[in-house]
Amino acid sequence: MDFITGNGAVLVQRYSAETQSGQASADVLEGSPQFLSDLRRSGEFVPLKGKPLPIFSDPASDWRTPPNFLGDAQDMLVSRPGKTDAHLVINTNLLAPADYPRSYHEL
Repeated sequence: MDFITGNGAVLVQRYSAETQSGQASADVLEGSPQFLSDLRRSGEFVPLKGKPLPIFSDPASDWRTPPNFLGDAQDMLVSRPGKTDAHLVINTNLLAPADYPRSYHEL
């Protein structure tokens, strides 16, 4: 298995160029969602849902972050879950409290 990681923008540019030329060098990419989402939108990821991968037979209690956290296609998985402090800023002039996002998918 070939695994590549790198700076987000450089990684996306490299992988896109390799994939479009039919010479993809990675089986697994690691990067942050804001960069990898560009590859997802362009259809460059392979959905893993329903594939016979041993890791998907693990019980849900074994996962700190479930495999479908970033989408039901399971084309992106969380590789390094952990507690991080973060901020979400909401313009209360534009969004009522009832409409605040309650999950990652609602952002």
